[in-house]
Amino acid sequence: SRFRNGRPAHGPAPGPVTVSVKPSQGRSAAPNDPMAWLLGSGRHIASPAEFFDQFCWVLIASGVPLWRASVHMQVLHPQLRGFAYRWWRDRACLEEIVGKHGIEQTAAFRDSPLRPVMATGAVVRHRVGGPALGSGVVLLRELQEQGATDYLAMPLTFSSGRHQAITFTTDREGGFGEDEITRLLQLAPLTLIFEVHATRFMMATLLNTYIGRKAGTQVLEGRVRRGSGEHIQAVILVADLRGFTALSDRLPSEQVLDVLNRVFDLIVTPIHAEGGEVLKFLGDGLLAIFSVEACGGNSGAAECALKVAAAIMAGLDELNVQRCTERFDRIELGIGLHLGPVFFGNVGAEDRLDFTALGPAVNLAFRLEALTKRIGSPIIVSGEFAGAYGRHASPRPICS
Repeated sequence: SRFRNGRPAHGPAPGPVTVSVKPSQGRSAAPNDPMAWLLGSGRHIASPAEFFDQFCWVLIASGVPLWRASVHMQVLHPQLRGFAYRWWRDRACLEEIVGKHGIEQTAAFRDSPLRPVMATGAVVRHRVGGPALGSGVVLLRELQEQGATDYLAMPLTFSSGRHQAITFTTDREGGFGEDEITRLLQLAPLTLIFEVHATRFMMATLLNTYIGRKAGTQVLEGRVRRGSGEHIQAVILVADLRGFTALSDRLPSEQVLDVLNRVFDLIVTPIHAEGGEVLKFLGDGLLAIFSVEACGGNSGAAECALKVAAAIMAGLDELNVQRCTERFDRIELGIGLHLGPVFFGNVGAEDRLDFTALGPAVNLAFRLEALTKRIGSPIIVSGEFAGAYGRHASPRPICS
């Protein structure tokens, strides 16, 4: 990797892989026995990045001549295939790597020495400091050019039977000793700890994806009893597509799903960007809230919500221009905005709960959205919302 001002130059970038860099915490006062550390203080570290950073320094303290190490885990996620941490001794940094779906189509993935590890659970070792490596092993050649002498990759086999991988590289002349290889291969508790970290990550990811960020956090914190929740002041945003039933009757289901996904993308992206919480999708619409506390007051929440509504309409304009070019029907949308108290929490049956927002303020937001059809304006706000916003707002219709 190229460096700029002493730090790697390859930060987050578009494409199937993004890399973020954080400085290593350096050597700690942890014991120099890796097994004792794993079974003791190491397993209590909540952050997987911090855990891996400290684990590498413990290995060095125990006499393992570690220069570079990485751990790779596949996850269940609608956008991500997996994530990895890559540690460097001489650079004193830890890189967090996120791989999106599609990374498996890249040459780096296809040629990776990790493929047999994650596919079959094989242990792979390459003495990269020896004779020239064969073609197709790009990573190993790069490590060799940077001074590496020995590379070990071994599986972390989770209880599901799926293989993850961890790698160790040294720059010591002569590579790893056989006793060091044996010690690394015998670090069985490492698999259990990384499985816990991976499970936590997947739980948080799936909860945030399916029930929302704030709701997912509350579930992970143990707020899972029916009726549990909190009363909050919030701006409520209700959005709904126009004429979608007729559209879905005319189009094949694949095209209907494509329209919905494209519209929800342009709605949800600005909501999340402004700190809002999407509570649920309602067929061809959705319900979202902007917490007054999180947005810095009534006026802040109203400003965020109106900014989102304007961004949604601008995005819809662009989508309709594209659809007109493609000779498809235009899409129209109605938005209702209201500010008021809501109950945000669990509701449902004993064995099937949902996180939602309830109360008269939510009902009013839905009625405002319904009025957009009769009045002919794509955005309607309540008097409470307008009073909080404090400025004259005249959202434009999406077309003349």
